[in-house]
Amino acid sequence: MEAEDKKARSWQLLHRLYTEADGGAARAADYEELGQPIGLGSEESRELAEFLKGEGLLEFKDGRRVVLTGKGIQEMKATLADPQQATAHFPGVAVTQSGKGNA
Repeated sequence: MEAEDKKARSWQLLHRLYTEADGGAARAADYEELGQPIGLGSEESRELAEFLKGEGLLEFKDGRRVVLTGKGIQEMKATLADPQQATAHFPGVAVTQSGKGNA
C-alpha cells in the first residue's frame, strides 16, 4: 500500500471510529467491523489500526477493540473542520479523497 493511500485509508478507519464513538474516547469498537463498510479486509484493518496506534491516535483495549485517544479526537475535529488543510497526520488530500463525512 502506498503512503498516500495508507493515510487516506487510515483516515477512513479513524473517521469510522470517531463516528461510532460519537466523537469521544469512551466507546470502544472492533477494528474489523469498522473496516468492513469501507472495503477493508481483516488484515488491512489490523495494519491500519496498528499504524494509527503508532501515531498515538487510537489505543487497543482488548483483542480487536480500539478507542480514540485525545490526540485522535483532536485530529478528527481538525480534519472535519477544514478538510483542505493538512494536519500533523493527514494531508488535506487524504480527507478529500476519502469523501468528507462519507467514510
